[in-house]
Amino acid sequence: MSFVILTFLSASLGGCGSQTYELRLEETKKYFSYLNKVNASLHAAESGLVRDYKITIRIPIQFNFIPPPVPTESEENEEPVPVPPEADERQRKFMNTILPGLLGAWEADLVVQYAEEDEEAEADEEEEDAGADTAKGYIYLLGNHLKWIAKEEDASVEPLSFAVEATDAIASGFRMPPDRDEQPWDWAVKKKPSGEAGYVGKKVFDAFEFGANEGDPEIEIDGAYYNVELYIHEVGDIQVLLMIVAPIDTATSEKLGERVGLMLEQLEVEAVTPKSPATRALDDTGSKF
Repeated sequence: MSFVILTFLSASLGGCGSQTYELRLEETKKYFSYLNKVNASLHAAESGLVRDYKITIRIPIQFNFIPPPVPTESEENEEPVPVPPEADERQRKFMNTILPGLLGAWEADLVVQYAEEDEEAEADEEEEDAGADTAKGYIYLLGNHLKWIAKEEDASVEPLSFAVEATDAIASGFRMPPDRDEQPWDWAVKKKPSGEAGYVGKKVFDAFEFGANEGDPEIEIDGAYYNVELYIHEVGDIQVLLMIVAPIDTATSEKLGERVGLMLEQLEVEAVTPKSPATRALDDTGSKF
């Protein structure tokens, strides 16, 4: 975002007339207001995802990162053995399926506000949420990066089939029909930022949600009913899928919709196919000679 600041400053110095200066000063104030809102709403980017997969993602502030399992030690001069997906604690049992290409997972205790509590909540909206009912919320980041790495050893792997495989797994996990021509999911195209003006580059998502709409299968987890949001984003040959699993009755005080919108705006995915640690090490060795 530093280029925005430089643009504003250089434009202000080069402009003439008090009206032009005031307009630019006002725009600068709006930019810093937006930046403060982002920093107050989202965590800093997870450095491991930036380093390993060239993905910059900032998660809503109430969610906590679930660390990936540590690979087991192997024989000398060999790479550590990855933990199998079924033993990965980030893979949630309530789905009864394995999420393919899991790159990151986060969870939160979200305050829930049921319909019969609305009037009372409005009257006490300034009070703290302490003691309120809570239910778990989850965010998952999936991508075809692991397929690109697997393709180094197996040429038959198809990284570009990831989005279909991921949505099939999600459909199976939530016991709903898969996205097929005979019963297609109602995907919508969403652009972020949604307005004409913005301080980050425009990006496009294929979006779909289920659970809260009439006719959707009920998704019950630990006594609460849930809605699921899916966002697929493609950059070159890289595909990522974000899944937000949150209670239908999440309280407005969580500002979840607003923060998810900011998360999508701030997402940056580089069109760089990843390499395994061994291949990266060979590349680094070769570059020295």
